[in-house]
This record gives sequence, structure tokens and C-alpha cells, in this order.
Amino acid sequence: MPFLKDSSLSWIFKDEDIVKVLKLKQRSWWKDKCSLQDNPNLKDCDMSVYATVIFSTIMSDIFKIKYAQVMDVDGSENFDSNKKVEEFMHWYFGYKEKYTDLKNEFPQTVDVLKSNQKYYKKVLDTLKIIDNAKLVGSAKASKCPSNWMVTWVDFVACALHSSQEKWLALTPSFITMIYNEILNYNIFELYVQHWIDAKVDYMSSKQWKNEKEIREYKAKSLDFNWYAGLQIQATKYALRTFEDFNMTYPLHIWLLLYQEKMKIFRDKKLSPIVTLFYSLSEKLQNVQLPN
Repeated sequence: MPFLKDSSLSWIFKDEDIVKVLKLKQRSWWKDKCSLQDNPNLKDCDMSVYATVIFSTIMSDIFKIKYAQVMDVDGSENFDSNKKVEEFMHWYFGYKEKYTDLKNEFPQTVDVLKSNQKYYKKVLDTLKIIDNAKLVGSAKASKCPSNWMVTWVDFVACALHSSQEKWLALTPSFITMIYNEILNYNIFELYVQHWIDAKVDYMSSKQWKNEKEIREYKAKSLDFNWYAGLQIQATKYALRTFEDFNMTYPLHIWLLLYQEKMKIFRDKKLSPIVTLFYSLSEKLQNVQLPN
């Protein structure tokens, strides 16, 4: 609840019980140690498990959506593979032909692109907590103005889906959103660290202090600090990997198109010319030698 349900952005999440989906409960024999209802001060909740699972799931869903965007696949609902091929070819290369014409001219490239788009459509079906269909609709409704005058849900929707028909999936709004998430996670990590340190200091000052309980709290703090740092580094690495993919995949398709164009030129245009040159070469060779 404190992370998702009470947030102003809770609308972008699926209607399912996220606690059950992510298996976030940390139960003692009679209560959930991470529930504000059962335990308002969350003193027994291990944040090194609870918060890190939420962050990694959100980041996973976000990058799945953006990788699909490179393919011009915005959602898995009402997915038309032929239309998506047309949109990709128009988006990146300016082709305005229909699918049948593209298939006749570039059969191998279209098959590769179509297969990749279907794969990322399936990837979008594996999203755990983000409701991508809502974000697609919100992005289309707000039309994602270039002046960035969007906030809250519209900003998230445009950060993930404003790249449609703009050639590049890696938009400034998406990079801003990722680093905002990293900043917020860093702040939350520092807050938890401060809370645990204050708790340990209070427990140490008491005459009946429990050394075992103090060590447990210190271990929770170290675990969260260590694993959250790894997650932040992994997020930055994932962003760099996505940048590479965003730039190289269109180039990959362009090279396939070029290869097929060259093949067509070789088979249909070059072969008749080469035959004439070979014939002329046979006639002219050794012309000065005596019979």
C-alpha cells in the first residue's frame, strides 16, 4: 500500500492484487509484517526484500514496453501484424506501400520483421503490474505535446509511448523518467537507512537492549543498501543496452532491405549485362594470335 495503492499514479497499475502477484507478504504466525493494517510502523518488515522486488518489477515492465516500441509495437491488444509491418517501414524508412507490396518486394526482410514484432507482442503479454493498455490510450488522448506540458499519468504514458511515428524510441522524456525513478529510489533507500539507524541508536541507548535484535536491524540495513545499489547500477546498464538496441535494430533491418535490393539488381538487372560482357570477352580474347 505505501508504495503503490496510495500513489497518485496507482491508475497505471493493473487491477490485480500486486501483493499476491509479486508474493510480497512477509508473515509471522498471525500477521503480515509488511502490512500497514496489521503493523502500522512496519518495524518487522524487511525492506531489502519488499522494496527491491517492487522496483525490479517496475523496471522490468518499463523496459519490456520500450523494447517493443523499437519494433513499433505499442500494445498487445488488437494486434495486426500486417499493419505493424507497414507502420514500421513507414516510420523508419518512409515506405508508404501496403503490406502485400512490401512482402512481394522484400519477402525475407518482412518475414524477419514480422517474426520479431510477434515476439515482442508476446513480451508485452508478460507484463506483471503495469497496465500498458491504459498507457497507450492515455498517450493517444494527450497526443504527447513536444513542449512536455504533461504531468502524472500522462507523463508516464508519453515517456513510454510518445515515440510512435517519430522515428526514435529513445526519447528525452523516457530518459527523464528513468532517472527520476533512480533518484526516487535513492531517496527512499536513504530514508530507510536513516530510519534503521535511528531505531538502532534508540535500542542501544536502552538499558535492556537486545544485542541480537540490534544486529538483525543492522543486517537489514546493509542488505537493502547493498542490493539497492546493485539494482541502480543494473538499471543504468539496462538503459545503455537499450540505447544500443534502439540504434542498431533499424540499421539491421535497413541492411536486410539493402541486401534484398542488391539481390534483385543482380538477378534481374545485372545478369543480362554480364552475359553480354562475357560474350564480348570470348570474341575478343587472343585476337592477335595466328591461326
